[in-house]
Amino acid sequence: MRLVLFLFLFLPITLWGQIVGHINDYAFHSVELIELSDVISKSYHTIETDTILIDGSFQFEKTPNKAGLYFIRIKNKFVNLVLEPGVSYSIDLSAPKYKQVLSEQIQVNSFEADGKKQKYLHEIALELDKTLNEFARDASEELNDSIRFSMVDSMQKSVITSYETPSNQYPWLKNEIQNRFSMIAFTLTGKHKYIDSVFVSNFNNHSQSYFQVFQAYSNPLFAKWKLENQDSIISVLPDSNVIEPLLNEFKSILPKNSPDSLVEYALLYQLYNFPFLKKKKLERVYWLRELKSFSNFKSVKYGCKKAINNLTKLMEKTVAPDITIWDLHKSELELDKLKGRFVYLQFWSMNNTASLLDLMLIESMHKKYGREISFVSINIDGDTARLKQYINNHKYKWIVGFVKDADKVKEQYNIQTTPMYYLLDTEGNLFKSPADRPERMYDLFDKIKAAEVSSFKPYEIIQTYGGDE
Repeated sequence: MRLVLFLFLFLPITLWGQIVGHINDYAFHSVELIELSDVISKSYHTIETDTILIDGSFQFEKTPNKAGLYFIRIKNKFVNLVLEPGVSYSIDLSAPKYKQVLSEQIQVNSFEADGKKQKYLHEIALELDKTLNEFARDASEELNDSIRFSMVDSMQKSVITSYETPSNQYPWLKNEIQNRFSMIAFTLTGKHKYIDSVFVSNFNNHSQSYFQVFQAYSNPLFAKWKLENQDSIISVLPDSNVIEPLLNEFKSILPKNSPDSLVEYALLYQLYNFPFLKKKKLERVYWLRELKSFSNFKSVKYGCKKAINNLTKLMEKTVAPDITIWDLHKSELELDKLKGRFVYLQFWSMNNTASLLDLMLIESMHKKYGREISFVSINIDGDTARLKQYINNHKYKWIVGFVKDADKVKEQYNIQTTPMYYLLDTEGNLFKSPADRPERMYDLFDKIKAAEVSSFKPYEIIQTYGGDE
């Protein structure tokens, strides 16, 4: 039965509107088709997930339902794609070589739409961004607002002319160009009265263009400033008087006459992404709360709240959200009842190849570590009839069940793709959040089995952030 299922899952099926891809050296890695869903947290919405086969092939059975800029993600590597609904694509990717390991961008060897080689639409988008970023840097040096406005108008006409053919073929691309220039004009010409409404109403991929242009100009300046001030920044953690001095520093870095809302928003983004504070989440939360209290702008307050929630949600050493697990005999089990042992929590889907392969591996791990670790596999498909048939065919020995409110659980555990894993300690606290897939957990499980690992002492301070208004 498993052999039949394995062949069925891995045999390619040609469907209208699918994406077929290939990349070497990443066999059995998960590959995702995603789109940006939140600018502040850089979080993504997963459209579909597959597993790269031993020959390097993978496929997504459907294209997105609207035209736009999407990404294929393999581990922490990305490739940009501009896709249309109902069009079949074939893409050959180049595996990053040794010298490219630190690069996030995967190179494209070939790109075909419905069998016809085209100029890469994603290259047009990247080229457009580069052009606008360079223009923003040059225009920001001009102090006269009327001259800036004239520069924006002239540049917009030039870009529309340069991209006339793809813009006529893809009307949404023309709208995107116009939207970007409107946002650039707000930034560079002093016409900032709509900035707050742009941020508040477009905290999603629609505001990405505006923020990309701003980031391209400001990030090198901030990187230099952070490098020079790293020691002094760390020395004041946490300091309730640090926000105003930081804002004054940022005003000196940004172009003259930058609006206060943009300066505060820049500080918000930098606090959220300080590279040398990645392991100091509570300190970053402290600063963000200070900025939230200091600011008078709704967009900044909203951004701080969202950033705080993103940082504190599912933080290690905090209590894992309790959920009710149901088995196929309608018996219920509270996750909280499993305290006393480590719990390896898997959220999985029958529609996902990687989930099914991991279930096979968990079966062998349960035999080895089942006395010390509780394995819990929770299906989030919502199809109990199909799940019952699947479980009856495999007769797993550990806890395999489902949840009645899958959407709520997905929100509680930030499940954007499957499989997803968490490791809970004996007190019900998040020990690894998220945890690695089974093949990377052997070393830790060996230490747990040998009683070399104990539970975390939970953060009490985190309780003050749970109900942030």
